[in-house]
Amino acid sequence: MTRHALTPAQEAIWFEDQLRQHVGNTGFFSVTLTGELDDELIEAACAAVVRRHGPLRAVVRVIADQPFLETMDDPAAALPYDVVDVPCWPGVELTTTRSWRDRSGTWRFDLTREPTLAFRLLRHGDRRRTLLMVGHHLSFDGRSKFVFARDFAAALTALRAGEAPPTDPLPWPDWPAADDELVERAIRYWRDADVASRGRLRLPMSEPGESDGPAVGTTGE
Repeated sequence: MTRHALTPAQEAIWFEDQLRQHVGNTGFFSVTLTGELDDELIEAACAAVVRRHGPLRAVVRVIADQPFLETMDDPAAALPYDVVDVPCWPGVELTTTRSWRDRSGTWRFDLTREPTLAFRLLRHGDRRRTLLMVGHHLSFDGRSKFVFARDFAAALTALRAGEAPPTDPLPWPDWPAADDELVERAIRYWRDADVASRGRLRLPMSEPGESDGPAVGTTGE
C-alpha cells in the first residue's frame, strides 16, 4: 500500500464527514446499457478503471491525528460491486434507478474501511441494465464522471473485443505544499466572516414528474 497526504480541500471534506455523520457527502450517476452484454464484462471494466485510478481504491488512515489516503494494492478487494434485479418498463430505467438509490442504495461510506466508489448493476429485464455509481466527494466530484465514462468505455470496448483493457496506473497528483502566508490569510478571512450570523443557503433543484414540466423546489440547507 502507498500513503498520501490529503489536500486542504480533502481535509475539509474528511473533517466535515466526521462532524456530520448523519449526512452522506456523496454524489451518483448512472448509465443504462442495452443489448447482448455479459454482466461479467461490465464488472471487469469497472475493475479496470479502479485499477488505474488510485484515489478510487483508497481508504483513510489517521496517524497521530493526521488523516492520510492509503491505496489498496488489490483492486478486486477495493471494488464494492453488486448485481440487483430491479424490473421496470422500457423508458423509465433512469427514474427507476434514482428511486431505488433513494430507497436502498449507498448514501454514506465508512472512509476508514471502504473505498470511495461503489457500483450497483441493476437488471431491469429484456437485456436492459443500469450501472449505478455512487462516489464520495473525498475523491470523486462532478468532473470525475467524464473521466470515468471515458475509461469505462475504453475498457469495455477492449474486453468485448477479447483484448486486455488499459490497466497502467495513472500517477498520483503531486500537490504543492500550501503557502503559510496564504493559509494564514484564509484563516483570518473565515475567522472574521461571522458565518454563524448568516442565513441558511437553500439551492434550487428540479422536481420531475410535474405535468407542466419541471418545477423548482429547494434542497436542504
